[in-house]
Amino acid sequence: MKRGKYSEEEWKAITNADCTEVARALGFEFDEKRSDRNALRVKDQGGLFVWRNGSGWYCHSTGEKGHAVDLVRRTIGCEYREALDFIADNLLIQTTDYHYKERNRSTAAPKEPPKEFVLPEKAEKNNRVAAYLRHERGISYKVINYAMESKILYQDKEYGNCCFVGYDNSGVPKYCTKRGTNSFQQFRGEVAGSDKSYSFKMMGSSSQGAKLYIFEAPIDAMSHATLNEIVGRDWRKDTRLAMGGCCYQTIDRHLKDFPGRYSEIVICTDNDEKGILMAKNIEEKYGGEYKVTRRSSFAKDWNEDLKNINGVAKANNIPLKSALNAYCNKCAEQQKQEELMKNSEQNLSEGQSDDENCEFSDEIEP
Repeated sequence: MKRGKYSEEEWKAITNADCTEVARALGFEFDEKRSDRNALRVKDQGGLFVWRNGSGWYCHSTGEKGHAVDLVRRTIGCEYREALDFIADNLLIQTTDYHYKERNRSTAAPKEPPKEFVLPEKAEKNNRVAAYLRHERGISYKVINYAMESKILYQDKEYGNCCFVGYDNSGVPKYCTKRGTNSFQQFRGEVAGSDKSYSFKMMGSSSQGAKLYIFEAPIDAMSHATLNEIVGRDWRKDTRLAMGGCCYQTIDRHLKDFPGRYSEIVICTDNDEKGILMAKNIEEKYGGEYKVTRRSSFAKDWNEDLKNINGVAKANNIPLKSALNAYCNKCAEQQKQEELMKNSEQNLSEGQSDDENCEFSDEIEP
């Protein structure tokens, strides 16, 4: 019986993969000092534990639990089939009879050579990508052109996807994630052989005392840059880094490659349960060495904010900056009303003015 592209035997091997090995493949490290005889505590993951026998995992802070596939989906935010592929590509080896078997460190079974990383072929023009990012996502042409001129964004020839590229310090491409331009049939995926530690980044011009903004996805990074452009800020000054679902490998690599460049890490992960937990873990991991702050979008993410602001501008026939101020003030007022309804004395005592709640107010630095 086939399970998609996998046979029944292959599917069983993937879904029963050792969770400790899966955690390592995801870039996690274990804290033996804070572990017990039954479970290994994962460093900087807010109470995430993996059973030593590899049978599963659980998280104290959220109450979540599951098996190998669930751990992959929770960490990188992918679909079920993508999680199967991740485990197959990273933990399993293919034998001559084309069946997958779990990698056993005690045997001398040869490793399958890593897949060669090759960027998708570029289209002659980037019209489709530019139109999608501008009209569907609201990103400014200046930000789009910057990304294309920096060769961190282009359109692939075969499907017309957005290709977001990450480079090493020598300018060699090491990573590429693709995003479909069809709004009715969403597609996301990484190019085989991508090194997640070299994710998409918009390098800033400041070499010292700069801020490092952390996002979950490239489109959020570009949206944040657009919002800064709308209020007249120099959006090229600081660096924006998209984790691409990889969490800490990307941040660790970047900080190692650019020592002394940053004075502050600004966490801009999504405004949902997962993004808030991720922000907390990032602050715990890097707060001892860097000043770490949190900047949260009003909506789920920065692109949702940007699209909402474009909608306000279009509906009221007003400039984007005026629409942004109106949107921020409205959202801030809604937040205040929610705080009042909760009757929280702490929230009431810390109440701020509308402008102070707006991350893009002229008076407030991002």
